[in-house]
Amino acid sequence: SMPAVQMHELGHNLNLAHSGGLDQRSYTDHTCLMGNPLFSDDVGDMCFNPAKNYQIVMSGEGRPSGGNWYGAERVETFDTSVDGKSWDGRLVGIAEYDKIGSNSNDRIVLKLETGRKHDLYVGFNRATGFTSDNQMASNQVTITEAGTNGLSYSQSWLKATLEPGSPPYRVANWRESGEELVLTVNSIRKKGTPWYASVSVRLSGQVNPTPSPTKFPTKVPTNFPTSEPSKRPTKVPTKQPTSNPTTNQPSNQPTNRPSTTEPTSNPTDSPTKQPSSSPTNRPSDFPTSSPTNGPTTQNPTSTPTNGPTKISTPPPTSLPTKSPSNQPMNTPTPPPTPLDLQPTSNPTKAPADQPTTLPPSKSPTTQPSRVPTSEMPTSQPTSLTTSEVPTSQPTKLPTNFPTNRPTSNPTEPTLIRLSTPNRKGAKGKNAKGVAFTVQAKKDIIMTGMDIVAKTKADSRVVIYTRKGEYADSALTSNTGWTLVYQGTIPNQKSQLYSLGDFTNEVKIAAGQSQSFYVYSKKRMLYTASESKGSVYSEDDYIAVREGRATRGLFRKPIKDTASRFAGVMRYHAE
Repeated sequence: SMPAVQMHELGHNLNLAHSGGLDQRSYTDHTCLMGNPLFSDDVGDMCFNPAKNYQIVMSGEGRPSGGNWYGAERVETFDTSVDGKSWDGRLVGIAEYDKIGSNSNDRIVLKLETGRKHDLYVGFNRATGFTSDNQMASNQVTITEAGTNGLSYSQSWLKATLEPGSPPYRVANWRESGEELVLTVNSIRKKGTPWYASVSVRLSGQVNPTPSPTKFPTKVPTNFPTSEPSKRPTKVPTKQPTSNPTTNQPSNQPTNRPSTTEPTSNPTDSPTKQPSSSPTNRPSDFPTSSPTNGPTTQNPTSTPTNGPTKISTPPPTSLPTKSPSNQPMNTPTPPPTPLDLQPTSNPTKAPADQPTTLPPSKSPTTQPSRVPTSEMPTSQPTSLTTSEVPTSQPTKLPTNFPTNRPTSNPTEPTLIRLSTPNRKGAKGKNAKGVAFTVQAKKDIIMTGMDIVAKTKADSRVVIYTRKGEYADSALTSNTGWTLVYQGTIPNQKSQLYSLGDFTNEVKIAAGQSQSFYVYSKKRMLYTASESKGSVYSEDDYIAVREGRATRGLFRKPIKDTASRFAGVMRYHAE
């Protein structure tokens, strides 16, 4: 029973450690049997990841007496410190090893020597033959990390899965060189046998050396200095010194103007030798040697100011000046302003007999009144209008106008549950996998499902999804499917069981379809039908179409029958 689990244990006998996935959990590299991907009596066609395949060949662990499992010439180590800056080649899956021609340079594993405790191992994860039950990254290039130079027991970790068009796998500061290692999958040939992946490895960001120095000096100097010195000095010195001095010639005559700049806008700390061309904003610390050309005070304003000046005008001089002014005034000066009075900005009108405003209302209104009320004022002023104060809980109905500020708690979208009509009538028929399609009538977001489980022990459940309709052949591989849920159902009787929410919500636009594939290790109930694709359950937002049932995870559909998934769809409208 459970041949894949038995092969996992045999792997330990070959000194193979566990295989961890991209999530850094010890058993989640499902490209490899040492990641425990299969738990079933009728599936087990899988093998090991590139790091484990390298260990089997190069360490000799478990080697048959008649020779190695496969030839060491199909394993290559690329060391940038020895083998150059680039590698190009083809990788073939282990299941098609026997299809490689004797004169071919195809490889099963490419080892990238990092110069550290852990190296990288690259392989083509071909899903065919004795690897046809592969559970992850089928027919893609996988990169795995492992220690001990790949020769003994070491936990491996899946680092990346790539296919043509995927972003390249990059490692910065490769081997402390300051350069970046870039691994790219250029193409995958899927015609004939064996299939192979064309892969290239490059070091980028290399510093290009400066060109070799010229044998003779150039006739014209360069515009800019070079960023780095040349590797060797020039062989021949310059022929003659320059004919013209590099500095400017001195002037024959002194300049007509002084070399000093224009006068400053602010007063200087000490008096200048010459008077300034315009009056300064502040008086100088020392009197000037010559009188000013004009009065130092500013002209009076043409109109009265709106408010009183900050500083009162000084009183008139008590004594006449000793000498008359140089020029007579155009108009006589007005009498001084009394010091104890402050002028108003505008004269007031006659006082009103009654106050012009009415007292405010006792309580604030939801909208401001057009006419002031005559009730008594409130005991305390309101700090905000009611339209500005957010409610403590979201309202059941939307407001007519947007609030000035958001509510204290966000409004949660309404969860909708569509229960299939066969949820309570599903009896007798059971399978490990059931696939079906959901068509959206409006924009919706799928968040989870409930299933009718048939179980007498803990059962592992996974859910995959893909855009659009699916062909029956798509149920034999996880290629094109995205995992959105994995969990465990506890021991219970056959009944509706609510699974947790999807790890990633699934958006379906109006008029579009989305397919789902639900797998329960201990089986689930469904009802049989005759026509795949027919709608058997719907509401105002979605329609559920009949699909196919399988006896295992990504196995061929059960022949001559369609299936109706039994359970509940959980979603909310966008």
